[in-house]
Amino acid sequence: MTLRPGHRGLIWLALAAAAYLVTRTWHLTALPMFFDEAFHILWGDRWHGPHGLSRALWGGKLLGVAAIGAAARLGPDDPLRAARLAVVLIGLVTLFSSFWLGRRIGGLPGGVITAVLVVACPFLLFHDRMALVDPFVTAFATLALVATIGLCDHPSVGRGALLGLTLTAAGAAKVLGVVAFAPSLVGVALLAGRDARAWRALGLAWGVAGLLLWIPVRGFVGGGGEIGEKVAPFSEDRWALARENLVQLGAWLWVYVTPTILALGLLATLLALARRRRVEVLLVFAWVFPLAAFVLGVRVWYPRYVLFTVAPFLALTGGAVGEAWSRARGTVGRVSVFLLLVGSLVPGALFLQALLKDPSSVRLPPVDRWQYVEGWPSGYGWAEAHEFLLGEMAGEPLPHRVATEPYHWTLKASFLGQRGVAVKAFDVWSPSELVRAADWTGRGGGWLVVSKPVVADGPFELTHLAGFTKPGRRGSVHVYRMRPSHRDPRALPQRVGDEAAGAP
Repeated sequence: MTLRPGHRGLIWLALAAAAYLVTRTWHLTALPMFFDEAFHILWGDRWHGPHGLSRALWGGKLLGVAAIGAAARLGPDDPLRAARLAVVLIGLVTLFSSFWLGRRIGGLPGGVITAVLVVACPFLLFHDRMALVDPFVTAFATLALVATIGLCDHPSVGRGALLGLTLTAAGAAKVLGVVAFAPSLVGVALLAGRDARAWRALGLAWGVAGLLLWIPVRGFVGGGGEIGEKVAPFSEDRWALARENLVQLGAWLWVYVTPTILALGLLATLLALARRRRVEVLLVFAWVFPLAAFVLGVRVWYPRYVLFTVAPFLALTGGAVGEAWSRARGTVGRVSVFLLLVGSLVPGALFLQALLKDPSSVRLPPVDRWQYVEGWPSGYGWAEAHEFLLGEMAGEPLPHRVATEPYHWTLKASFLGQRGVAVKAFDVWSPSELVRAADWTGRGGGWLVVSKPVVADGPFELTHLAGFTKPGRRGSVHVYRMRPSHRDPRALPQRVGDEAAGAP
């Protein structure tokens, strides 16, 4: 089957792309900036230094962070919106590639239904609207599946080089993307058999990708930080770990893929294995193998890590439903398939409605609700503090200086590109560091923004201006006005923090 969608396919693709863009861009910044989004934006904004693109390189996220940073620089007035728009655009690659895969299985109806599922699936819908690198992995891993099938159809040096660049992009977006190598190998084994030209093209692809990814993968593995924290040691009880991870994965998929689409996809998977159609078996491998690897080998993970498995799952599902539509006889058969599809989309529509109305009300897996809404990594409280500070700074002489706590970079990323505003982190729970923060703000004073109340005394005055509580009331963010005073600098408090008596 040709890669070209044809005239009718182009019309359906255009409609799907329009629906995708509307659902992804409407109220794009309604969910406040998540902690990981903040450092992706900040890393991408700096071309050099220990916290710039070099940090993204050794963190295994160079391509994704570079794209996010470039977008943020193009939209300095609203870096979060600009960065998220970059992710929305890369999601179109996932949409088009998934359409092609679904069409390969179920003809044009299969491609159209797959595109509808991609637009409506909460897993993609939620993460396509955030400045994270995982949607980049999803886009290029899905495109690598298309390139693998195309290579097997017509083996050539050019298609091998194209697959190699696609695999490189998947791994450069996030080191996790090297998992895309496995489906390319299985794809050639299934679809090309003993065709020497296909194997030579695959060898070229792997050679290109291996050469280009050698430095980032080696740097990431050599750092060992995330791998040591998240991969289960050999001494751990694998069966107990697998049971726990499988239950957790099931809960994630139940929410993000929805029960109806999950049931259809599992049925399509069983049908593919029974029929042994090779493209379908490849898609089964593309979504099952990575999940099995995570279930058996990882002790700390999050739903977004397996986002790239959703596209082949949806393509398998959409292709099967599309084939059922094509085979349906008479009005009753077509209406039955149509109602089945519409019914499967209802949970996604309800998810979208809640997301656009109030992101904090969306039903998320507990770990993601903690990350994005209620816990310390969420942007709630920090976004309100940013808006409050903008009002406070209006009419005040430049420069504006804001001291904050270490490691929470959300406020710094929010002010990125705004001239005359500097945000710097201090260990504000240390009395001496708090004095340093006061000195840094200067004679005119500045602001202090922290995640818990501060009570301190010294050569400065702290005035509590506002406090913002996160949804679920599990955390809060506090804004203080910090001004110099003439008190004895030796009169420092012994304790700083909300445990001190009289904390506001």
